[in-house]
Amino acid sequence: MINLLEKLKEIGAIKEGDFVLKGGATSTVYFDIKKAYGDPIVFKEIVSEVLKLIPDETTCIAGSGNGGIPLATALSLGTNKKLSIVRDVEKNHGTKEMIDGHIPNVSDKIVIVDDVLTSGTSLRNTIKNLGDSTIIKCIVILKRGEAQGINHDIEYLIQI
Repeated sequence: MINLLEKLKEIGAIKEGDFVLKGGATSTVYFDIKKAYGDPIVFKEIVSEVLKLIPDETTCIAGSGNGGIPLATALSLGTNKKLSIVRDVEKNHGTKEMIDGHIPNVSDKIVIVDDVLTSGTSLRNTIKNLGDSTIIKCIVILKRGEAQGINHDIEYLIQI
């Protein structure tokens, strides 16, 4: 396995400066994991490592937020599991659905994936939008904070 944190630094996915994060907090470091999605070697390594965390009983991979969608898609293809793309906000056109792709049913066992966890906002929204679905666990690439109000196991590749 490559040293993922070092590789993220090499490709410019870790930035220093003054940033406002999704949850409103400020930080002097920004983790642009989506930049890794553009590098096939790094993205393949991320997918390979996350695949090891997917339980056998999983029937559906749910992408949380923009950062979770490419990862969920790759994992769905790698596991042959159904894919649910969960929106943060209701779209105001077309079907106005909160979930695209597979709409989970009561028999599904779901793993939610996202790129970065800071306060858990995206994961909380995804869990809420999945309703009464059975969520096995959440997996993020990088965990930089503690998620408040999430009653599911959260696994990660890197913790800062």
